[in-house]
Amino acid sequence: MMLDKTLPINRWQLKLLAILLVANSVYAVAWLGSYKYHNAVIELMINVLIIGIAFVVSTSRKLEERNNYKIIVIYFVWMLLQSFRGLLGCEMYMDYRQLVDGTVMLSLPILIFPFAYPVIVQYILRRWLFWGGLVFLFFILWNVGPNCLYLAPISLLACFFFDLPKKWKFAIGIILVVWLGAVMDRANLIRSLMMIFCALGIKYRQLVSDKMLRFAHHFFYVIPLFLLLLGFLGNFNLFQYLQEDNNGKHTKQVVKLDGSVQNVNIFGDTRTFIYREVLESSIKHDYVLWGRSPARGNDDYFFESLVSDGKGHALRPNERHVNEVGFLNIYTWIGLVGIILYSCIFFKASFLAVSRSHNVYMKFLGVFVAFRWALGWIEDINLFFIQSIVLWMMIAMCMSDKFRNMDDSEFRMWFLKCLP
Repeated sequence: MMLDKTLPINRWQLKLLAILLVANSVYAVAWLGSYKYHNAVIELMINVLIIGIAFVVSTSRKLEERNNYKIIVIYFVWMLLQSFRGLLGCEMYMDYRQLVDGTVMLSLPILIFPFAYPVIVQYILRRWLFWGGLVFLFFILWNVGPNCLYLAPISLLACFFFDLPKKWKFAIGIILVVWLGAVMDRANLIRSLMMIFCALGIKYRQLVSDKMLRFAHHFFYVIPLFLLLLGFLGNFNLFQYLQEDNNGKHTKQVVKLDGSVQNVNIFGDTRTFIYREVLESSIKHDYVLWGRSPARGNDDYFFESLVSDGKGHALRPNERHVNEVGFLNIYTWIGLVGIILYSCIFFKASFLAVSRSHNVYMKFLGVFVAFRWALGWIEDINLFFIQSIVLWMMIAMCMSDKFRNMDDSEFRMWFLKCLP
């Protein structure tokens, strides 16, 4: 594929970026299944190189649409200030290590710069679907981590399911069935259902008006805030309600690492205590507005307190650096100001896609991004792995004039060329 000389990236940088994303797919989820194949240093090197390439693109004179990126620049100024504050406050080895990990995770929005270009996204997806697919055959044999995380790029294609060729419909259809069958992975189940709704909406687009899409978009931004407000006031807790209303009705036997079998409630409340600990910690230590810095976590008394990382490095007792709820991590690290800036990136991208797109595909992708923002208050952990990377690829597409200015036939031709 010939690259346009006006692109803010060189061919060797693009090739390297594609290789790094395939490597990230393996390393970033390996720790979830088996530590045997995981090396934290290699993973960090991969992620830093990805960020480095994205940074080079962001500083290129050939970068277009700079007006769209003002909110991203403001976010990074705030994030880097908090990272520097964290550096000044580091007192032990694990503080420095957590500072690096937290800063890397908070750097995900920089991926908007390269992914705003259709040629770049097309190249990345073609290479990932080919090489990532081959690696996945070995990946299954390794039994390393959940396949829903490794196969995250499929979530983009699944939204356009009915426009895919038959062989791709068959392959992605099987993957969706597997994901829908994993009822214990509630977040992935909800994500998969939303992909199907988007695919059906695009297929029957004549039945879906722009007003309906805008309503769905606004709904996903309003309902989490409304439910959070009710929870803070003590009037209604969705998580506890689901557990109480379904207590004992929806359980599944899960085999633990030690071989024991445990009955787990699918609707169990695993979030209320996290919200309580994160909020109480921020009030106790007075970091509501600016956060505790990426070097630190929130006070935690629910999980067993570890004193070491297993390699001789001491940990702070009763402190948890990363939680399952993505937005609570951002709140802990860079505060209420940071989470507002982070959310503004989501909102601007999804709003532009829903309201300023010339094709129906981007309008539904904007709704999907709004949905992922809402899901971020339940789970959608913001680790620097392929699932988060694909999310920011979608956000970049929504923010890009190039994607939004395509008509239906142009966009369909573009994403079909993404398939190897």
